[in-house]
Amino acid sequence: MATNPSFLEWSLSGGAANADVNLSLGGAKSSVDVTGLTVVEGTPITGVTITVAGGIIPGNVDLVFTQATNTFTLNGGTGVVVAADGDYFIPDDTTNGGGYVSITVVFASLPGSDVTNTLTVSAALNNLFDDILSAEVLAGRTEYRCVYLENTDPADDFLTLDFEIVTQPNGVDSIEIGVDPAGTGTAVVIATEDAVPAGVTFGTGAINVAGGLASGDTSALWIKRIVPAGSGPLVPVDLSTIKATVTYVQ
Repeated sequence: MATNPSFLEWSLSGGAANADVNLSLGGAKSSVDVTGLTVVEGTPITGVTITVAGGIIPGNVDLVFTQATNTFTLNGGTGVVVAADGDYFIPDDTTNGGGYVSITVVFASLPGSDVTNTLTVSAALNNLFDDILSAEVLAGRTEYRCVYLENTDPADDFLTLDFEIVTQPNGVDSIEIGVDPAGTGTAVVIATEDAVPAGVTFGTGAINVAGGLASGDTSALWIKRIVPAGSGPLVPVDLSTIKATVTYVQ
């Protein structure tokens, strides 16, 4: 068994071309990804494009290229040797690690010397919900969003798939999650963000998706944001984290 988060792709719902998080209200999977982290490169490595970053605590991390062995490491994790063009998964699997970046390499364009690219990683704001307004705090409000998780591994199935809330929001609100009843089909649709999606059971505990997720399949996840009435002052930055965990045979 092994896990490889680089094959987990989070996308909005709301139709194939939807790019508005406020319209991610079920229906067909969008081609637009949900971005959990933003990355600013310090010294870009020629021939390398960073495509995905995940599981990294906001701050600075070093992506290091060692020319003599054509090896990439992330924060001192396991080195990954590249020998041709392609996509590579670079893990931070140290004791305090768990993050990763996925890169696309053009082998002939790699540098002729060692390079350290210090990445500044930050949380992406409003990547799913909009700001909580003062009037919503006074009156209370419950809103919903639907996102898809796709197994983009070209060959392997996810034998297990689990969703969990890692951190609740640090503001006045809280979140719950639930899997869409359509399974690998098209998610139910709600007309407005405060309409309750039919057939979805919400909770704060981990959710196991029966049967895992085959190569190329998707599973829709609903997120419920609850703002209690009269719940107190707003905070400038209100963050929460949801993750998916998979196992597959490599």
